[in-house]
Amino acid sequence: MERKVILPIWKDVSHADVAKFSPILASRIGADAAAGIPKVVEDVRRAVGLIDRYKQISSLGWKAKLKKLDCDIGHAQRVEEFSRTEQAIGVVAKAANELIDAAWKAAEELVVELSAMRLHLPQRKNERHYFSLAGPKRLTLHMHFSNRFTNSIEGTRLTVRIFRAADDWDEESKVEILKKIELWPAFDGEMNVFWKDAALAFSSGAAVLDFAFETFVAALSADQ
Repeated sequence: MERKVILPIWKDVSHADVAKFSPILASRIGADAAAGIPKVVEDVRRAVGLIDRYKQISSLGWKAKLKKLDCDIGHAQRVEEFSRTEQAIGVVAKAANELIDAAWKAAEELVVELSAMRLHLPQRKNERHYFSLAGPKRLTLHMHFSNRFTNSIEGTRLTVRIFRAADDWDEESKVEILKKIELWPAFDGEMNVFWKDAALAFSSGAAVLDFAFETFVAALSADQ
């Protein structure tokens, strides 16, 4: 719909005259002919500029916002539908397993390279859903993947924990949780898995892995 701008030009009348005739008309911005033709031309150009600017905002601003909103809503609907399928569980589990595989591989290299720290990596069994690496003073990095349902990703979690294990020689010793982050799966625009919680979002499994080991290193450093 075309928007029109009316710019009154007052000639041989004062504001009081216009107000007496029509208070509504007097409240409008107008050009005063007594100010001279150059000033009237300037006022007209300003009014035209305002309507042109409005057209530009209308055609570029709200249309782009609507398109993005439509895209976001469509993506949310696709994710909601896909999340309630066995296929979604398979995709998420695969991403989690690959992440934990990478954690084991990185830890195996660290055990060899860092002899002074005496890192302990338990023998890996057939399970791919967890990872554990123990450092000095029983500080441990642990990652665990779990899902509650076979046909929905609801309740699916990838948990990263930093804890101090109980002392086997002290009967009163207990596990001390130093850091615990529970991440849940989400899907980007291309339906690739990424992990997030209420405050953090990781674009890839490698980013989660870096975060986990950085947190572990920070705990080890603080404990020295």
